[in-house]
Amino acid sequence: MRRAPSPPDLDRLSFVGVTTGQSAATRLFPAWAKELGLHDVELVGHDLPIHAKREQYRDLVERIKSDEHERGALITTHKIDLFEACRDMFDRIDESALLFGETSCLSKCDGILSARATDLVSAGKSLDEFLSRDHFEKTGAEVLCLGAGGSAIAITVHLLGRAARIIVVNRSQGRLDAMRAIHARVNPGAEVVYIRNVDPLMNDALMGKLPAGSLVINATGMGKDTPG
Repeated sequence: MRRAPSPPDLDRLSFVGVTTGQSAATRLFPAWAKELGLHDVELVGHDLPIHAKREQYRDLVERIKSDEHERGALITTHKIDLFEACRDMFDRIDESALLFGETSCLSKCDGILSARATDLVSAGKSLDEFLSRDHFEKTGAEVLCLGAGGSAIAITVHLLGRAARIIVVNRSQGRLDAMRAIHARVNPGAEVVYIRNVDPLMNDALMGKLPAGSLVINATGMGKDTPG
């Protein structure tokens, strides 16, 4: 785990990821802090390996919870694993975090540590910026989602019932099963196909069969946390 040295009296917001030093968030945070009126707060990166050990997640959350200068955390990549490892450590958990089984945002107020899942809102707003609400109805387009982690769950939940069909491809069956259970609770009538696959050529074939105007989502860590 990497942690940059910080003055002891400076408030901190933790940034949990794999290669946080390469993220644009580290460059943009000062502008965000200024816009939000945050003073004397710095963003501190914590790099953990993908699917880190349970103890690593718990040690980090305990530090955030007990340190009076910690404001909370932005979590990428580790949203599901951290939530599963530390669920009993959170004082409050919002409905989306409970539904999705993940957290992307930890916040502290008066010593209360809250876990939230914000991907449904942020991903939904981003998609709606460039896809009209009737895009799939007008075009008959489909969705191909590569990955079945936290972001993939949020994006596909946002699109359930809008696309004629959603195809989800993931390397592990467990994440596909978890996603299927969430989809069943949200919209059991939506058409979703779940495919366990590790062969990139099959992904190419699936993409080649999509109707015109279809949406392809890279919800894997490839290109961010791993080469790809």
